[in-house]
Amino acid sequence: MDQIRICDVDLIRKASFIANEEFEALDTLVTVVPSASFTTFGAKWELFSGEVGPFSPHMPTDVPLWLALYLERTNRCSIEAPEWLNAAHLRQQLAEEKRLPSDEFTDVHEHYLELAHVLLNQRPWLRSGANGEVMAAGSQDALGGPKAQAEIRVLLEDILNIRRHKIREGIKMLDTDVANLDVSKLSRLELACVRSQSLSLMDKAQELLAIREGGGATAASAGG
Repeated sequence: MDQIRICDVDLIRKASFIANEEFEALDTLVTVVPSASFTTFGAKWELFSGEVGPFSPHMPTDVPLWLALYLERTNRCSIEAPEWLNAAHLRQQLAEEKRLPSDEFTDVHEHYLELAHVLLNQRPWLRSGANGEVMAAGSQDALGGPKAQAEIRVLLEDILNIRRHKIREGIKMLDTDVANLDVSKLSRLELACVRSQSLSLMDKAQELLAIREGGGATAASAGG
């Protein structure tokens, strides 16, 4: 059985181009599809967190995000988009988020903002193909080309703005007897905002979502 021993936390950050804000999300399981260059058919790897694999060309398997980034960067896999990170799902979520009252939220992945930022912005080894599609390891990126990713960014920013407004209003009510904010469907970052009674983390998330690879950051309007 093949084994990988990763001990240096700073090395993981550097190799994966991950900032501190996203580091906690690195252990999230994502689906990868090994490429034909993954020649050790059926290999399993023993990580500190447990066994992953088997790795066989074109057979999907789940691995931690940090490992998925490494394998994709070294041309040994492509990363599948999470089921919630597509325009159709996000449009439905946005409509539902608007429909719900100000103290209720749609269900989200606990690291949805961090994962979106990493997958959209922190994969500099991706390059555009001749027709404008994004390419990695010889395959089209599951998130689609620039136009599809731009729509995903806009939808995520719209969802974030609505949730940010709800959280801001909830924080205002925390010191009153009528506070009734349902936190059961908040992400880890959003919960941290409630606990600290500060929206600075969500402000940072807005900046991260607005980043375009190879360009500057243009923060979306915060709305307060």
